[in-house]
Amino acid sequence: KEILVDAGRKRIDVASVVSADGAFDVTRQRDGIELPIRIQSEDAKSDSPPSDSAPSWTVALGKLTLESYRVTLHDATVKPALAQHVNVAHLEASDLSTQKGARSAMAAHIALDKSGSVDLEGAVTFSPLEVDAKVDARHVDIVAARRYVEQYKTVALKSGFASAKGALTIRGEGDAMRIGYTGAAGVSNLATVDTTIGEDLLNWEAVRMTGIALQYAPKDPLDVAIAEIGVDKAYARVVVNPDGKLNLQQLMAATPAEPDAPAPAPSEAKPRNVRIDRITFSDSRLDFTDHFIKPNYNADVGGLAGTVTSLSSDPASRGVVDLKGSYDQASPVTIAGTVNPLSGDLFLDIAAKGKDIELPKLSAYSLRYAGYGITKGRLTLDVKYHIEHGKLEGRNNIFLDQLTFGDHVDGPDATKLPVLFAVNLLKNSKGEINLELPVSGSLDDPQFAIGALISQVVSNLLKKALTAPFSLLTAAFSGGGNTTGGEDIAFVEFEPGREDIGAAGQKKLDAVAKALLDRPAIHLEMAASWDAQKDAQALKRAALLRRVKEAKRAALGKSAPPLDAITFGDGEYARYLRIVYEQEAPPKPASRDDAAKAREAAPKETPSAELEAFLLERIAVSDDELRALSARRSDKVRDYLVAQGHMPSDRVLVATASADATIAKGSRVDFTLK
Repeated sequence: KEILVDAGRKRIDVASVVSADGAFDVTRQRDGIELPIRIQSEDAKSDSPPSDSAPSWTVALGKLTLESYRVTLHDATVKPALAQHVNVAHLEASDLSTQKGARSAMAAHIALDKSGSVDLEGAVTFSPLEVDAKVDARHVDIVAARRYVEQYKTVALKSGFASAKGALTIRGEGDAMRIGYTGAAGVSNLATVDTTIGEDLLNWEAVRMTGIALQYAPKDPLDVAIAEIGVDKAYARVVVNPDGKLNLQQLMAATPAEPDAPAPAPSEAKPRNVRIDRITFSDSRLDFTDHFIKPNYNADVGGLAGTVTSLSSDPASRGVVDLKGSYDQASPVTIAGTVNPLSGDLFLDIAAKGKDIELPKLSAYSLRYAGYGITKGRLTLDVKYHIEHGKLEGRNNIFLDQLTFGDHVDGPDATKLPVLFAVNLLKNSKGEINLELPVSGSLDDPQFAIGALISQVVSNLLKKALTAPFSLLTAAFSGGGNTTGGEDIAFVEFEPGREDIGAAGQKKLDAVAKALLDRPAIHLEMAASWDAQKDAQALKRAALLRRVKEAKRAALGKSAPPLDAITFGDGEYARYLRIVYEQEAPPKPASRDDAAKAREAAPKETPSAELEAFLLERIAVSDDELRALSARRSDKVRDYLVAQGHMPSDRVLVATASADATIAKGSRVDFTLK
């Protein structure tokens, strides 16, 4: 209506245009956009020669109204090519003009062919581009948009619907463009599939975001603030593939033609300013499957609910995690701590607990790596991990209740280390095992893997059972009143020539008995040894002392006390020592002249030390006597453990030490755990 043409000013004014039930196609090619006429892209324009034509006409339209228009959008720049049908139920625009700087008002209700609708209302300037609009998008099918995302090429988007309600602003074009959005947004009924294994990857019923404030410019840091994110019935699938690799590690670089392509080196994180005040999870689920283990292992952590608050890309900030769920719908799981995953330098200080997890479900792992399946038992985990500046420090408190293995099964990956012995060593009289396994490592190490770290710690634990079992025993028994630690209790030492147990030895034996009484499956074997030089010398001195006492007892006659009760007063020992010496001394010379010469040559009185040396040299100690001494020591230790330590006699065994051990170890009784 009311068309005015001013040829002198090269201007056409139209009061209004009304159209209904129309249809047209819009096609995007690499060199531009095709409407009923072609609009060249900026790249194509730059290749065209400059135009010498006169200034173009200005066209102004007071009001445009479209009703029931069908538009087909074609995009030939993506694969597969896109064809999207859009129904413009109603569009009304005013003050449209091709004049630079002209500002127009617009309102539209658009229905998408498959699902969803979009309501727009606002103002737009086409040159330079400026948009201020209110947007209300509801249940828009986003499956077609998957082809615009280059990453994760083996992840298929099966369904997803986006919604948004807020204010959109756009300023400028190209690198100068600035986009802003405030309001709410969400994605519902999302379903994705890892096409390399044909299994679900990430699904959720709804993710709703409120309080969004976004500012984007191609050359500036991204600025996003979100007040609240609600996550309902999320499902994440983590899979260890048959080659032992994690599916999440492969997805970034995998393609349909090369599903096992190596993951790219991490690029430097772009600057960003991101703040999320609160994320609330409800009825979510993590599903883990290990295809590397045969039979396959599956773990399901469901019913996840809780919050993550105060997330920020500020390196100094700490988000707070508080989540609860259950393992296989039976065992409670809690995850709590602080994190900062947004700063580019991961910070994590998280504790997680899982209670009463049925151990037979882990039998595939124990069968492969330990050579034994698990027939009974429960596991309670209390783990804490700290990551800062690329360094990991972790603590794994593991409580095993009634762990029971099945029959041994040989396998190429099964350890040759003493698994059953280590378990019996760690298991107390109630059938409980309480362990603390620390782990540490660097995330910058290309070979870093938390599973490998934990496996190494467990392997070291089994080796310790073989090489230093008493250290393992006292570690398992810590907190039970045992103050004697490590391999110190692996033996009891004796004074040379003596068989009585001293105070220090008794303390060790008390510790051994207390620990082993709580380890009913472990037997104690002991082997005594002796010091061929020190023990022999001590036995010689004991024999000499007996002879000196016998000399005094003989002098006392019938009134003499028993030998063990004989004591010496001042000078008595030297006197009776001389008597023994004279009994052992060489016979007197045969002639009177020889006797005189001997008296002249001999000192008036030989010192006691020389007498002792003379007599000790003539006392012989055989190996049988030394062996008998060591046997008496073993008997003393065994009797103490049974009588004072209350150990069952059938759990205390006496063995004979080898000659090599006798020479190397000295005056002691050594213990071996069986």
